[in-house]
Amino acid sequence: MSQEIADKVRSIPKPQIFGFAKIGREANLQQLRQGRLYCRRHSYYREIEAGKPLAAHQDVNDGIGAVFQPEGITIQFGDVVISGTADLVGGTVASYDYENPIFCLHAIYAGGNWTASEEADELKGLEDALRIPSKMDEFGSHIWVIAKRGEFFRRLHAACDAQSIHLEHTFVRYVDADQVHGVLPEKMQPFVKLRDFEQEREYRILLGSKEGLPDPFILDVGPLDDITHVLPLAEVRAQWSIRKRS
Repeated sequence: MSQEIADKVRSIPKPQIFGFAKIGREANLQQLRQGRLYCRRHSYYREIEAGKPLAAHQDVNDGIGAVFQPEGITIQFGDVVISGTADLVGGTVASYDYENPIFCLHAIYAGGNWTASEEADELKGLEDALRIPSKMDEFGSHIWVIAKRGEFFRRLHAACDAQSIHLEHTFVRYVDADQVHGVLPEKMQPFVKLRDFEQEREYRILLGSKEGLPDPFILDVGPLDDITHVLPLAEVRAQWSIRKRS
């Protein structure tokens, strides 16, 4: 029996986020260090053609509004009723368009499923769970790391306030289209994706204004080179470690 999608989304626990990053091309990430946050509408990511340089970003179902299981709906015309059954087709995903620009971050979190290692270093299990998933290599060769996330979000909010831009941000929740059913409340829709994308561990920033914002939209938050770094992703992987604070 499938679960009501809104209930499922609400039941997904908030992860313990240790930090934020973004994977991409070095030249693009250097622009982020200058505080120029390049944002696109979600329709852009839905329409990227496979095989193009940014195909890794493509999600044809971005903006999930509803998932319908065949056993939960019927088709009727006159006295004829067609009832769906789960053994015939899987869930059908309905996506909706929203015009707000979005800026996506990779959240560094373990997801709560790591186990302590039996080795001398009890943090080994957590260290492995927090590693950047290999799937993220598809996005680019470099990584932009936010060293001081509190200060980053302070500057983000200040820039939005100064430009009369409405701001929402939270981690993306991932669902299995074959296990849920129903319609999502509008406020949830920008922050729910299919489980196929859960290795992205996305933290999404959604922008809006009364006058509307162009696509693409560049939000200038001021220089960030004092609190962020751009590094080769391979170098980060090779040097990845966790240690206790002394």
